[in-house]
Amino acid sequence: MLSAELDGAVELRTAMRKFTPDLANNLEAYMAHALRPIVSKAKGEVPSEAPLSKWALYSREKKGRFPFYNSADIKAGIEASTEPTKPNRKGFAYAAEVVNSTVVGSIIETAGRKNPNGRKQAQRGDTSRKYSQSANPYAGKQFIDALEPIYKAQSKTRKGASGRRKMNGRLIFKAWGEDQGKILGNISGVIDRTIQEFHKRTGNVHVTAQRKVNNG
Repeated sequence: MLSAELDGAVELRTAMRKFTPDLANNLEAYMAHALRPIVSKAKGEVPSEAPLSKWALYSREKKGRFPFYNSADIKAGIEASTEPTKPNRKGFAYAAEVVNSTVVGSIIETAGRKNPNGRKQAQRGDTSRKYSQSANPYAGKQFIDALEPIYKAQSKTRKGASGRRKMNGRLIFKAWGEDQGKILGNISGVIDRTIQEFHKRTGNVHVTAQRKVNNG
């Protein structure tokens, strides 16, 4: 998930809907419009066919426990939302986000981000999801090698830090990274102008909002 966060976004949006509903509607419409190119580009990165022939075969025949591959389903699951979420543990709420809501889409997006060669082989009797349960000890690496190389977004975060790793991916993360922050800048600008207009109209109603970028 990629998102722009606002500290106090829920309070701001609630106040706007109560006192200036037109501003609230305009803000949501603009953010949705601004995120559309990211959504469109991410959908364009979805492989039309399953990267592995057996995955394609099992998906067509609806066999096995692994998520079935369907590019149309993956594309349909990539969408933008401008509905603010509840504040997280740090007090930040998502004001706008682009998400991939399908399990198979998430696999395509991030496979190999944490373990470039796949998960380690499980020992006999170990059923932990941390380890590969495949009889083929090279299954994970073969699966990852069949995918497009993962896009590694540039970040000021120190090398190897988890924050940097979380910015790497093949669909949404690639589209977001190649945008170079232009869309986030546009959204930030319209949020600032909307807040100023909101305060100008309401006078004694004051809600503070501070932005924070989240790439988790």
